[in-house]
Amino acid sequence: MKNKIISMFFFLSILIGAFSFVPVITFAQNTGLVPCGTKDINGDGMIKDLPGAEKEECQFNDLLKLVSNIVDFLIITGTAVAALSFGYAGFLMMTANGEMGKIEEAKAIFGKVMTGFIIMLSAWLIVYAIESAFLDSSFTSYIR
Repeated sequence: MKNKIISMFFFLSILIGAFSFVPVITFAQNTGLVPCGTKDINGDGMIKDLPGAEKEECQFNDLLKLVSNIVDFLIITGTAVAALSFGYAGFLMMTANGEMGKIEEAKAIFGKVMTGFIIMLSAWLIVYAIESAFLDSSFTSYIR
């Protein structure tokens, strides 16, 4: 029981530490998550709707860019979670001390995480291939 509490504490501390850096890594770009409505038209440093002023409205392309940004965020987050899960399974296997139950549990975690990771990346690849095949190249360059 004590080993299980120590291993769970170790796993949670790594998980919290890793997720504290995910927003810094994924939102390091200038555009942010929403690609429209972020234009400072009058140069005062604030983004607001002024009566009679030019307004940058969101278009359909901006919606697709938003979806692309969300998918990219989920892929990066899923990769981080998979890496942490692999680390946790490795930690369980290393601290098993020859107990077959713990070794089998670690192998099960490895298998489940690998299956989920492959499904996640395959789904992204299928969507990207369909997008590249059916959308114009100028449109896909706007999204990426």
